[in-house]
Amino acid sequence: MKSYTANNIRNIAVAGHGGKGKTTLCEAMLFIAGATDRLGKVADGNTVLDFDAEEKRRKTSVSSAMAAIEWNNTKLNIIDAPGLFDFEGGVSEAVRAAEAVLIVASAGSGVDVGTQKAFKAADKKGIAKMFAITKTDSDHRSFYKTYEALKGAYGSSLCPAVVPYMEGNITKSYVNFITDKAYEYSADGKAKEVAIPADAQIDAMKAEFL
Repeated sequence: MKSYTANNIRNIAVAGHGGKGKTTLCEAMLFIAGATDRLGKVADGNTVLDFDAEEKRRKTSVSSAMAAIEWNNTKLNIIDAPGLFDFEGGVSEAVRAAEAVLIVASAGSGVDVGTQKAFKAADKKGIAKMFAITKTDSDHRSFYKTYEALKGAYGSSLCPAVVPYMEGNITKSYVNFITDKAYEYSADGKAKEVAIPADAQIDAMKAEFL
C-alpha cells in the first residue's frame, strides 16, 4: 500500500447490533477492494478482522479491529466494532477514532438497541452516519420494511443511495442512485453493469433520493 497524506485518509467505524453482519460486510469490502484474495467467513473462522482465538471460538467480535483498503485514491481505515453489549466499550473506541459511522442493520430486524447505541454515539460526536441493510436474501425479510423503520426512527432526512433489486428472496442486482447505474455481483466480487430494472419500489426510492 502506498503512502497517503491526511487529506486522503478516512476512518470509518462499522457498528450496530450483534449478529447483523458487520464483520462479514467489512470482509466483503476488503475482498472487493483487492486487500484480500478470498472472502473471509465468520463461520469458518478465517476472517481478517476476527483474528483472536476467543472471537473464532465465539464466532463474533469481542474487540474493535481495523483493516485498510484503497479506493479511488483514498485510504479507508475500516474499524469493525463489536456488537455484543458485553464489549460495547469497543464501540466507543471505534467511534472516537472515526469521522463517519456505518451502522449495520439486517433486513427484517427493525431498529435494534445496538443500532440506537451506534447512532447515539455518532450523533454525540457530531459525525456523519450511514446505514447498511444486510441479509436481504434471507427468507421472509424485507429491505424496504427495515428502511422504513429506520426512516421512522431517524427522520425523513434519511436518504437511500444504493438499494437491492429483489426477485423473490434473491438479490439480483443493486441500483446506485448516485451514479444512476445498476450492477450484478458474481461470487468472486466482480461487478457487471446491467440495465436498471423496471420496479415500482425502486422508482419510489429513487424519487426520495432526487
